[in-house]
Amino acid sequence: MNKVKWLAAEAKKWKDEGIIDEDQHERIMSRYAGGARTPVLPILAAVLLGLGVLTFIASNWQGLLPGTKLTTIIVSLAAAYAAGEWGRRKGHEGWGVALTIVGIAIYGAGIFLIGQIYQVSAHPVYAFYLWFAGAVPLAWHYRSRLIAWVCLLILTVSALYGMEDRYHDGMERVFFYLLFAAGLAPLVWRFRGAWLTALSGSLLLVSAAYDLDDVGDGMVYPVLFLACYLAGQWLPTSLAPIPTVLRNLGYLGSVLLTVFLIFEPYDIPAHNVTDTWLAAGLALLAGWSAMLSYRARQPENATDLIPFLAHLLVYWLSPLLLKNAAVVLILGLFAFAIGMIVGGERKRQVDRINLGALFFGVSCVVGYVNFAWDFLDKSLFFLLGGALMLVISGLLERQRRKWVNDARRESR
Repeated sequence: MNKVKWLAAEAKKWKDEGIIDEDQHERIMSRYAGGARTPVLPILAAVLLGLGVLTFIASNWQGLLPGTKLTTIIVSLAAAYAAGEWGRRKGHEGWGVALTIVGIAIYGAGIFLIGQIYQVSAHPVYAFYLWFAGAVPLAWHYRSRLIAWVCLLILTVSALYGMEDRYHDGMERVFFYLLFAAGLAPLVWRFRGAWLTALSGSLLLVSAAYDLDDVGDGMVYPVLFLACYLAGQWLPTSLAPIPTVLRNLGYLGSVLLTVFLIFEPYDIPAHNVTDTWLAAGLALLAGWSAMLSYRARQPENATDLIPFLAHLLVYWLSPLLLKNAAVVLILGLFAFAIGMIVGGERKRQVDRINLGALFFGVSCVVGYVNFAWDFLDKSLFFLLGGALMLVISGLLERQRRKWVNDARRESR
């Protein structure tokens, strides 16, 4: 018996004996669920089996009567779900989840096929919403992280489909955010996987940026990214990895926006009423973030606000800066990257140091392409950049060794 199975058996005993309650049992198992690997072969076999069934039905679909078509969908769906439940109860967790995913695929295909049979007139994106709504309860029933990933995939496809065909307006937009809040967000909260949280947050952030595109001329984006960062800063660390993921998404969004505006300075918003209000809101959010850093006694986090302050400065001084706005943005990127490296060194946070080094490299490349592409030899740039990164790497390695030596002395 491996460690995860042993822990599952012991945790069940603790719950039965009243040592822990149901919520504590779920939290223990969700924390150590990553150690249990879902078998790959049963999942691949079940997916191929499901594709074979769907392909066979599709090839003979036109010759079937409407009643036969509907019966085929219902029977296939019930058989897949029943087989998944049977496999799970027999202890074959991998097969059970795999067959349930096949059932989810049949359910989604059935929605589209039933709409075709009865010629239902509705936005196609609603079919994806119904598909998602039918998959979420199964993720909760089986407490399956894999089915939660399937739910994320369905909602992501619905968002991309809606953006492509302009079906992400009006009530379609409202339903998308309701489904995210009521369906996907609780699953992210339940499983708290780093990648599941990161991709779900990215989906929400990209969708919000797309839907807010018509608000003003561009100041809404730094407000959105700072709000994301602020949410991660405000949430307690006990909810890890959610706060870290939200902060990193705020970093990434602000850096990508800055790089875009450096190369497309004509997209920097001009003064208007909407963007002026948004700029004021950005300043308030920045002040709130600085206050949280001060209360947490983490003044080094104030450097995280540099890209947002650079956007504020560029907006207010845009009539004076003209083509020199890129200089302010690039300097902001450099200051932000250096601040992350220094702050990470002080707090001994390797991830923060690595992010700072990555953003520093991005700043160097952007600065070179924007200013020195025409007169500085390319090979010289790469030589200088490589030498600079080696120096930074050496300094960080020296600091890492100091941390290790300090830790050894403290343990004695």
